[in-house]
Amino acid sequence: MRKERLRVILMSLLAFMAGLIGLSAEYSAASPPEKCGSNQSRRISIGPEKILSQLHKNAETSLNPPFFPLGQFHEEEFKHVGKIKVSGKTTFELVLLTTTWGESCRATRRLLVFGADGAYIGNYGSLPDEPSKLTGTKVQFPFDEETGSTIDFGGVKPPPEVRLDGEILNFEAAESVNAKKSSTKR
Repeated sequence: MRKERLRVILMSLLAFMAGLIGLSAEYSAASPPEKCGSNQSRRISIGPEKILSQLHKNAETSLNPPFFPLGQFHEEEFKHVGKIKVSGKTTFELVLLTTTWGESCRATRRLLVFGADGAYIGNYGSLPDEPSKLTGTKVQFPFDEETGSTIDFGGVKPPPEVRLDGEILNFEAAESVNAKKSSTKR
């Protein structure tokens, strides 16, 4: 009982002090905001839920999944970017994975690439910004053309190397369980 009374007094005092410095009493009296360093491991999907759920599962089961382990990140946003149809048989499904982690809320962005059947193909890591739009077979980014502003998926496979905002990014191919088994047979 005494602890509860002390908590109420403390919260009232905080609300009063917050009013003095211009914060709303509602914000200060509420529980403190979550810290990035807390590693709550909250996952968010933005886009068609059924498709994203299957794509997430497919990437998770590769031998080199692009995700941080639970408990080692604050928030993971799995955002549907769109679909690129290259030819009759070649289609790429694209998802932006943004992971916020660490005490300073560092964000790591990856563009995940899936095939027409939903199989995880791989990703481009360390994206300097989010894609801005899809045009034909190209993913556009908000950078100058001179420094690199597109990833062109016009081929049968994703390009092995791209230039965005002056940085060279390599495509990290997914390793599947089946590929690993077949390479160990002699």
